Amino acid sequence: MLVMITVSLAAVTAHRPAAATYAPWDSSWYLLAARSGYARHLTTAGGQVISSAHAFFPLFPASVRAVVAVTGLSYVVAGVAASTAFGLAASVAVWLLARELWGAPAADRATACVCLFPASFVFTIPYAEGAMVAFGAGCLLALLRQRWLLAGLLGALATATRPNAVVLVACCAWAAAVAVRRQRAWPAVTAPLLAPLGFAGFMLYLRARTGRWDTWLTVEHDGWRERLDPAATWTKVSFFVRHPFTDVNNTLVILGIAFIVVAGAVLVRARPPGILLVYTVGTVALALASQTLGARPRFVLTAFPLVAVLGARLRPRALAPVLAVSAGLLCWLTVLTTTTVLATP
Repeated sequence: MLVMITVSLAAVTAHRPAAATYAPWDSSWYLLAARSGYARHLTTAGGQVISSAHAFFPLFPASVRAVVAVTGLSYVVAGVAASTAFGLAASVAVWLLARELWGAPAADRATACVCLFPASFVFTIPYAEGAMVAFGAGCLLALLRQRWLLAGLLGALATATRPNAVVLVACCAWAAAVAVRRQRAWPAVTAPLLAPLGFAGFMLYLRARTGRWDTWLTVEHDGWRERLDPAATWTKVSFFVRHPFTDVNNTLVILGIAFIVVAGAVLVRARPPGILLVYTVGTVALALASQTLGARPRFVLTAFPLVAVLGARLRPRALAPVLAVSAGLLCWLTVLTTTTVLATP
């Protein structure tokens, strides 16, 4: 975590303005939503819907706005502070979940691997992944402990952070179905009933704000050109085969796919509880089916059981070299994405 904070502060305190460091990427949209809220009308140009903050879920922007209100910090610094706080919370939640599954020593290794994963710099810049992982890991832990109300509430918070967190609804439904079938534990249905409220609440808010039920979907499709396409990964792999290493973003996607294959095999061999497999398969499937983004490192990071299980299964003597390589890649990817336009987070 110290490496992430150091690199992030280096980006913020670079010679060019901090706002310029984050402006090319989604941080600027999160900060816009925090500063100005969501517009009452979709942004258009030439009669066509274009990119707008309506595509970005509200929990993280609301957190940034709260930090500004309490501290008086600028929105950029408040965004870094909020993201770092969520990143720390994510580290704790991942450790607690890993300890529940594999014991404390393995949890130490698993959390170290998550914190030094090459994409974990998003835990310290204004992005929502830290919040999603924190609430998502907490929800999964609550499900394992059969804390149904807590699981549902954490799931609702998670689904207010990012659209792919909706996978937690399936996890809650899976856990509830098992509990009802085996134990007749009907209170378990509380979790799947509460978990989608973050997502649903945002859709209802956008309906009230813009007068349209399809605001988020329209902005995603028309403004950001984002769609779910079952052939998306094949298209990216084919491009890489024809033009290897010519596009940094596509190369990162290919590396992400390779990591998913290897780590997925390790996770299956570890035989985790079914909800972890449901969560991992769901988040990975959404990433692989993304037409414009794909298995980029930060989307692989949201499928954090893949990273955590590698640390848990590592022998202690192998941990140091693995973390050293990962930390080096983390520094490289952080600098590349925050100071150039070669790779998007």
